[in-house]
This record gives sequence, structure tokens and C-alpha cells, in this order.
Amino acid sequence: MRAIVEHGDWLVPAALWMQGYGAASLKQLVMFGQEMAFPPGEVWIFSEMEAGLSAQQQGARLGPYEGGVLGARFFARFQPGWGIVRINPGSPPEQTLTLDAQWLHHAAIWAGAIGLETGFRAVPPPGDPKLFEFMRHFQDYLIAIHVPSQEPVYYTSRPYKRAMVACTAPDNLAKFMDFACSRNREEFRTMSLDGERLFRLLVEQRMDAVCFNPYGPGPRWECGAQIAQRVLAAR
Repeated sequence: MRAIVEHGDWLVPAALWMQGYGAASLKQLVMFGQEMAFPPGEVWIFSEMEAGLSAQQQGARLGPYEGGVLGARFFARFQPGWGIVRINPGSPPEQTLTLDAQWLHHAAIWAGAIGLETGFRAVPPPGDPKLFEFMRHFQDYLIAIHVPSQEPVYYTSRPYKRAMVACTAPDNLAKFMDFACSRNREEFRTMSLDGERLFRLLVEQRMDAVCFNPYGPGPRWECGAQIAQRVLAAR
């Protein structure tokens, strides 16, 4: 799912892009034809021009498309009520995928995670007010709890003595668990927290920092307790 949402060059139906996403104009218009006709309840998107041309050559009526669409933006706002999403229909099976309502819900969560990770890459610690607001309102941080002690997993990372580990996406958490918790996996459980609960937990547990995604594949990013207070104050 990371690869789908991180992809930055999707082709999506132009009408959907303008009406459903409020785009004021089309910046990379691709004319596959004048008329669009999909099966009822379906939206077709393409990862590259060749995939769209392949579908067109097989008789698909695609109409105008917008290119260069960021996956994180598309999936963050896609409404499952609009229908299912077919990726690269008409291409070889290994290059196609169908996302139903359940998968679109997962894609929306991933879109939020990728958006936050993009902020981490763009704004190094200690961050800025816009990033703090995003961090506070993010709904799906993932942490590990050490069951015997009931403490969040933390480790020492200079200059911090108790840096609580938090992950922005499932693959980040999986990699951390494989590296740090594999020997006694049964002693740990994972949980999801929104931003306010995460940073309040840091204060309650007397942690002095949060370390995001310590083992990747998303960007590693650290913030101390003072920054956590600023995140909690963001609106």
C-alpha cells in the first residue's frame, strides 16, 4: 500500500478531479478521448501513460484525465461511496489491482501517514507550527506496549533517556517489532492512538521524547517533551 499511496504520477479522471477534489484547473490534461464511460460504480486510474493507452487500445472509453496526481492527495479524499477503484485495468494481471471500500479505507489511513512523513522530510526537528498541527490531528499513530510493565516501549537515544517509540504506518511498526521485540514478542502488544492521546501519554509516562519510525522505511524523526507540549497546544 505504501507504494500505491507514495506514487506521485497517477492519472485520474479529470471530471472527478475537478468536482470531487475541488481542483480549479487541470495542469497535466491527458486526452484519451472526448467521452468517458466506466462500468457503474467504478473509477479507473492509471499509474503511467502506457497503462492508460493499453486500456484505450482494448476499447475503453476513458475521456479526459489529469496526470501528475499525488497518491496521498487522491486517496486521502476519495469517498468509498463513489465506487471501487480499479488500478491499470487492461494491463497484465500483475500490474492491476481493485480497491473496494475496505481497501479504500486503508488507503485513506495510509494517505494520512504519507502526508505526515512528507512533513517530517520537509521540516527537520524541531519542526514548525503547521507540522505540529498535523501531528496533533493525525489519527493513527502506532506504538508497542510492554505488557508486564504496561509501559510504552522506549529506548535511549542521545540526548534523550526515555524516547518513546511511535510509528506512522504499519510497515514502520512491523520493522521496529522485527528488530527490537522479536525475541519476546509475546510480551508486547500494539495499539493505535490519535495525536492528542499519544503526546499526553508521553507526559503521563514521563518520557522525554518521541522517536518516530526508528527503523524506517518511513523517515526517522525525533521531538523532545517541549515540542510535545507545543504539539498539544496546536489547533
